[in-house]
Amino acid sequence: MSFNKQKSSSVPKGLSIGELTDIASFSVSRRDYGPDGDIPTALNRFIDRFLKFGGHAFERYVKEFIKQVKAENKDFQFKEEPLTLLEDAEQIADLALQTFDVPLQILSAQMALKKSRDCLGAYMTLADRVATNQEERLGFIRLGIAAGERTITPEQFKEYEGRFSDFERGVNFIKALQIYGISLVAYGYESEAIGVFYRMLKLAGGEDPAVVRKIIVNLLLVTDRHDEAETLMRNLPYGGAWWEYGRALLDFLQFGPGDVTNPSLADTALEKAFAMNPFVPPFLLKEKELPHGIDVLNYTDGSEAEAVLFCDQAFDLWYKKYPDALEWLKGRWKKGEQESEAGCETSKR
Repeated sequence: MSFNKQKSSSVPKGLSIGELTDIASFSVSRRDYGPDGDIPTALNRFIDRFLKFGGHAFERYVKEFIKQVKAENKDFQFKEEPLTLLEDAEQIADLALQTFDVPLQILSAQMALKKSRDCLGAYMTLADRVATNQEERLGFIRLGIAAGERTITPEQFKEYEGRFSDFERGVNFIKALQIYGISLVAYGYESEAIGVFYRMLKLAGGEDPAVVRKIIVNLLLVTDRHDEAETLMRNLPYGGAWWEYGRALLDFLQFGPGDVTNPSLADTALEKAFAMNPFVPPFLLKEKELPHGIDVLNYTDGSEAEAVLFCDQAFDLWYKKYPDALEWLKGRWKKGEQESEAGCETSKR
């Protein structure tokens, strides 16, 4: 399963606009909740109703789309026959991401779940396409993760711990956890997100995306779990700006700032952070706006792209949690700028 949309394939015709509108607008109804407002029960009730919605015309529509992808998209790797119901469902869920057509994505999720209620990818599609609020979105993702856990045996969890990228279902499970963790951060559930990211690190090991290690450092600092942040930075591979600016912040909280003649450990750590990535302070101090369109998924340590990604995650930490540390950083940065300007003037003379 891939969570990245591929090139859009042309979509087969055959359904009316009204039918497509119905399926596109199909969402969780208030009647699904019942008097107790129980989200997990409501979402399972919704899926039961969802699977009864539509008929053979919708299935023919999806099948025609699959046939078209097989003929047109040579990049998609189809699984070898014969397939189990779960394998067939997972392939349909993958194929849904070959189009930007939202009704077709929803239809494909429906068809996949009809084949197997254990199809992780179908739940992720529902989270993106039919959830009407953040709790529903998280609920669908949790249902997907539960489905993923049902399809990975206890023996596989034990055998592949630390290298989940070695088998396909493990890769898909890690991706779902990553989406879940990032969604929790976005909705303000930092403590729960930390637990999800720790689980990712345990399962993925060295293959884990570095950004996850860095997100955890930020979250640990936001939630006052300083000892854990120290341990994580000491035991995991280097994390660029997150490590350097996080180290400076921890030293500031422990030792405070120094003075002109006697800089503290925090001052020294901050100067090291400035040298490592000088693009951070102008963005963090809002002297420059974060640019749009910059590739933050492929960056190098010390780059502007790294500074953009770091600052996008760090504003709350520095502005809301530790404004005194922000003033200290601002003072040290301005002092360095003034010294640099004075040095330039001297060299001109």
